[in-house]
Amino acid sequence: MNSPLDTHYAVPGKERGVQFFVRAGWILMLAGAGSFFLWASLAPLDQGIAVQGTVVVSGKRKAVQSLDGGVVSKILVSEGQLVKEGEPLFRLDQTQVQADVQSLGAQYRMAWASLARWQSERDNLDEVHFPAELIAAGQGQNPDPRLALVLEGQRQ
Repeated sequence: MNSPLDTHYAVPGKERGVQFFVRAGWILMLAGAGSFFLWASLAPLDQGIAVQGTVVVSGKRKAVQSLDGGVVSKILVSEGQLVKEGEPLFRLDQTQVQADVQSLGAQYRMAWASLARWQSERDNLDEVHFPAELIAAGQGQNPDPRLALVLEGQRQ
């Protein structure tokens, strides 16, 4: 007869010593470090790094440092080349600046549309009167589809 404490269903297992866990820890640590270094070597860097440089001017050293960071798109001089005052040394990539200008322009036009609606509400007008420049920006040769949606939304 089986007693309630009978453990015949327990399967005897292989006991693992400390050496197994040490080896497993090393394998996990090496796999993690290897994964990090693989990612670090393959991940694209899309940010410029702000660095300092020096320019030798007639035997005197002058420090050159950018006030704002940027990505250099083209270097116009080579090492050891003599340059004149005011001559450009490199060109910065304009992509980020152009995107910022477009974004700020869109924000400005959208704020202008909100102002026109608020003024119409203040004056108890039946419909919103947008400035002609704002309507032209929404319907001109290069219409801004977001502005057209904003103007339509402000009319409601």
